[in-house]
Amino acid sequence: GSPNKLLQITFPLSCTPVDGVPNTNCVVSEWTAFGAGSLGTCSAPCGPGTQTRTRTITTAKVGCGSCFEENSLSQTQPCQLTMCPQAEPTFFGAASAATFFSYKTITYTPTTATEYTMTSNCPAASLPFATANHPTVTMGDEASLTFPFGSSFKFFGVDYPQASLCSNGYIYFTGGTCGYQFSTAGHFSEKRISFAGVDLNPGSGGVITSSGGLLSDRIVITFAAVPLYNTDPSVTAQVEMIHSGSEAGVIRMTWGYLLPDNNRQLAIGLSSGSGSVPVGYSSLTLPDLPTTCSGAPDVTTQAPTSSPTTASPTAAPTASPTTASPSQAPSAAPTSSPTTAPPTASPTTKAPTAAAAVPTTAAPTTASPTSSPATFSPTTPSPTASPASTPTTVPTPPPVVPTPGDLADLDSTPAMQFPLPGGNSTRRRTLLQVATNRDSGLYGAGAVKGADAIQSAGDEITMKATLEGKRFSFFPTQRVDIAYTSWDYRVSCVKTVEDTSWKDDSAWTRIFMWDDDSRAINPRGEFRFGGMAHGSIFVGSNGYLTVGGRRTTYSASISNHYYSAHKQISSAFTDLNPRNGGTVKWRDDTNSGSNTGSFTVSYNEISEYGRRDNKYSYQVTMHQSGKIEMYYKKVPVTSRTVVVGISVGKFPRNFFNRDITASPDESVDCASQPNLAVAIPVTMRAPTQEFSTQFAPSGRRLLAVDETIYNGELTGVLSADGDNKTPDFGSASATGNFFDLDKTTLTFAPLAPVGGQAVLGYSVACVDTEISELPMDTSAATLVTLRDDDFRAISFTNSKKFTFFGTEYNNVYIGSNGYLTFGSGDRMYYSHRYYHFRLPRISAMFTDLNPGHSSSGEVHYEQTADSFIVTFTRIKTYSGNYFFTFQIELNFDVGDPGAVKVQPFRISYTDATAGMSRRAIVGASAGSLYRSTYYQNFAQW
Repeated sequence: GSPNKLLQITFPLSCTPVDGVPNTNCVVSEWTAFGAGSLGTCSAPCGPGTQTRTRTITTAKVGCGSCFEENSLSQTQPCQLTMCPQAEPTFFGAASAATFFSYKTITYTPTTATEYTMTSNCPAASLPFATANHPTVTMGDEASLTFPFGSSFKFFGVDYPQASLCSNGYIYFTGGTCGYQFSTAGHFSEKRISFAGVDLNPGSGGVITSSGGLLSDRIVITFAAVPLYNTDPSVTAQVEMIHSGSEAGVIRMTWGYLLPDNNRQLAIGLSSGSGSVPVGYSSLTLPDLPTTCSGAPDVTTQAPTSSPTTASPTAAPTASPTTASPSQAPSAAPTSSPTTAPPTASPTTKAPTAAAAVPTTAAPTTASPTSSPATFSPTTPSPTASPASTPTTVPTPPPVVPTPGDLADLDSTPAMQFPLPGGNSTRRRTLLQVATNRDSGLYGAGAVKGADAIQSAGDEITMKATLEGKRFSFFPTQRVDIAYTSWDYRVSCVKTVEDTSWKDDSAWTRIFMWDDDSRAINPRGEFRFGGMAHGSIFVGSNGYLTVGGRRTTYSASISNHYYSAHKQISSAFTDLNPRNGGTVKWRDDTNSGSNTGSFTVSYNEISEYGRRDNKYSYQVTMHQSGKIEMYYKKVPVTSRTVVVGISVGKFPRNFFNRDITASPDESVDCASQPNLAVAIPVTMRAPTQEFSTQFAPSGRRLLAVDETIYNGELTGVLSADGDNKTPDFGSASATGNFFDLDKTTLTFAPLAPVGGQAVLGYSVACVDTEISELPMDTSAATLVTLRDDDFRAISFTNSKKFTFFGTEYNNVYIGSNGYLTFGSGDRMYYSHRYYHFRLPRISAMFTDLNPGHSSSGEVHYEQTADSFIVTFTRIKTYSGNYFFTFQIELNFDVGDPGAVKVQPFRISYTDATAGMSRRAIVGASAGSLYRSTYYQNFAQW
């Protein structure tokens, strides 16, 4: 072994004072200015450097005095006098390091045919261009589309008539690709304009617009609240490419607040596509440039000569995720690592996106844009959620930059926790979610961190002082970005009133409840909440109403308010006990034929648990239109936590506890009622049925149930509609749900517009249960050779395209396991709903099939003038015990490409072995992962 070692420590000898000489500490001078003297102002004439300041000992120590300062006579700090000249100015690094771009406008000006210079760095309280009239561009994850310039755009000395937009926040030119993996080598390998080059997913939220032909001298592309893949932080950015006039060739980028994400690499800047990182490249920083910063540019407008939506997707995404076999999937079916033709990015599997939403798309218009800029944080938007007309100052602190016209998440579902922090309290802001914590049971939302510790030493403001004798409303307005919620709730009409505002409830219907109880009430007419219509609501004994299911928790906190499996209205969420006295009653004034009525729930003299003298009297009125009114007649002085506010079952990105009634929205007419479109639930836009021996035909399913999927991808996924340990709401069935679509054709048709807006989704419009043969003849079809767990990419000929959930495709991937995918191929054989929803997919019979089986049938495809047909004929399962014959027909796009949002398709079955015990999935997927999904029962239609 090692030899023993002796640690020797020597202590300094004690100091012996000199008689008559006092012990005196040394004296040092003041610090010099940084960079003063012979050291110069900065060690580097350009780019990052250092500068130093010094001090000296002016009087030495005496006797046993001390002089600790002698070890600290100089200090160094980073500096930068100016940017070093860079022909291709680019920032590249962690997204969390790019926050200095927030609320900035950067102008890039070509100085030579091979060089751009950053010529201005200006603060930006608003986007330079309002986008209300700009056509919306629908893009999925890893999608690209081509758009033309009004005239050619000169970029690094080359004229380009068109360019391509990648959904990951950059624009590329001829020969480029769209990928989600970012590196300096990748950025500089092709001609790019990266305005927010990071792994984004417009398929799960946000709005993308393009000015098209509305502006005569430039193209303006805007990303509004487009989220990062698999996490909540989002990007708001606008890029101008000026192709005509005195500024021809100039590129201008503007950003909102760029939310940090330490795990992503982000690129902002320009690349000439030389194929290598420029010599002497260093990541761009932003010094103050001597420039005059003005408002929105003065540009001319023109009516577009063609359809405003001129962009159309070109090539399908080039990166195909590798699909590894799930840990609990049957081991009999082998899998191999898939490839993509041609692969351009490392084929790694992305984690699921929590609560991803398919955004609605506003119909394009041809009106001229307003000259006033769209503000990041509008104060008084109209109920139609159009952008504000004048800029506002940058919010402090800026929690998130919403889509113009939308409120931030926190303000969209306002809530407060009593007691409120007063003037001397310090800790007011609390992060409610920390992304990527898989062990928290809140996958995709993150761990609740300090959500309840929002008070601290200092003054406190009680609920009694804030709300007693007060009436106020939650007034809903439509959102553009529905990734978080369909409606904003604006606190409005705050008034201090007399007791005469109390509605006499003596003759109302009593709701008998125990302690920690909840009872359902069913109004005559439907009411609206959270963007959806509802027919019932649960009244909780602990001071809240819930939609979608009952809740009985008594533990009041802001995290328990937002962390609800259901939508919730907290009127006085605290530990109450109706058994101690008082009454809970309700009155139904709704109308079954209109949305003009309301119902009111009255809590009258209800005591806190264990405190009979602490009594609450208040009433909550739910209007059928969606408006909510609260009146507080009596509120006790209490030390207990009480929560008041709105929840849609999701955490806002952060929480700032404050009196939500202190700054009401004065734009709301207190006598009016909202008139809003009812949203179609996102999971019902992708109709799907799971055939299983374990569950009944229909009902809600979670993406994570009792099983653990490969690499923990589904562990702890939280459902917005149920407990993350419960598969569904009692839909388990002893008889199971066996495949019952033999001799059936399902026609999937596009959903009708809602509120004048196109809806990206499908419904099963027709179910024909009496077919005897497949609708399309396959005698002239082309054979596709597929092995087990295989796929083949087939391109459409004659420039045909198929639009699926708003994205145009010019090819399709035929998967051997009974499905078609778009954008990339898939080899997955394990028919779990997670894998179904992970990619844009049509699952005709998603189960473990094996066309390569020695006695299996064949797979064919055929293109006609109007459609593309894929036929699986007597294809056996992997075990060889069952076989299926089915056909998928895709209807090609017709008419104006800009008007096409989704195209119909149909699936037909003529030959299916009865009694298969293996799970199978049939339906559509937009390629967005939801916390839960509602399964259909196609046969019942």
